[in-house]
Amino acid sequence: MIFEKEKIECDDVLELLGDYQDQELPLSLRARVASHLAQCPHCFEVERGYRMVVDLARELKEPPMPEGVRRRLREALNRRLGLRL
Repeated sequence: MIFEKEKIECDDVLELLGDYQDQELPLSLRARVASHLAQCPHCFEVERGYRMVVDLARELKEPPMPEGVRRRLREALNRRLGLRL
């Protein structure tokens, strides 16, 4: 278990990266991951790339539903639910 290790390794950091980014790790473990990232250029670059992907994904917007699809969906729901919206 990672908590029991005296020193965390690259594999441990990679396993914890998502929780680290989401700030879901206990503070003591988060500090250990941050310390490893400060000392390991490889993990630092992996974390930087992970953060960039997450940031880009947050910027994505769902494309608007085409009007024809929206109309057909509304008609189908109206028929199924017996409504007139």
